[in-house]
Amino acid sequence: MIESKCRLNIAVLVVLIVVMIAQLRYRGVQIEKIKTFQTELALVGRISQMEDIIRTQERMEAFRKEGDIDLAKIQPQKISGIAMQRGVPSVLVDGTVYSEGSSFGEYVIVKITKEMITLVNKKTNAIKNLYVFE
Repeated sequence: MIESKCRLNIAVLVVLIVVMIAQLRYRGVQIEKIKTFQTELALVGRISQMEDIIRTQERMEAFRKEGDIDLAKIQPQKISGIAMQRGVPSVLVDGTVYSEGSSFGEYVIVKITKEMITLVNKKTNAIKNLYVFE
């Protein structure tokens, strides 16, 4: 009778040891998967940062190109005035009235305020602000 209880206890002990070894192996596999996932996630993060840097560099390049363009045609001195008519802002430049959305040379007027006019280049999407000086 005692032998059968010992055999049963030994069998249970062996089964528990096998289960523990299996759990340790499974845990090791999971840890490796997590490390791989973390590495891939870090790579995705670096790729996103690189994409942001590239976009920023492209924007900076557009601004550099924009800076090379002769803006003599749209100097603030040529702005004769800014007016609000029925809540719609407009600007008078060289005798021509422009409103938001109007084209002005290579530019589109996107915003008119009392202090400045914001233009966007149609080709490069570069933003220029023309300030109204009193």
